[in-house]
Amino acid sequence: MALSTDNEGKRMTRKWSDDRATALIHPDRFTDEELTWLDIDPTTATESNDQNPDMFLVDTQPEDSRTETKDYDIRKRPEVGD
Repeated sequence: MALSTDNEGKRMTRKWSDDRATALIHPDRFTDEELTWLDIDPTTATESNDQNPDMFLVDTQPEDSRTETKDYDIRKRPEVGD
């Protein structure tokens, strides 16, 4: 990627790439200024976070009170071929 006035070469560094990947999953670990530097909108970082795998976990609600709840990943559904 060529250098430009928009990114100043930050996208060429491994630290920026690693920090951005972490911020997509856990935006609460970063300040608003850091999220802006990582090209992530701080106002929507937590509500549109589809990179966080915990977002797809749903607790089961067993009818038997002696049965423990289990986490169910909604992405793993046999009807959609997974």
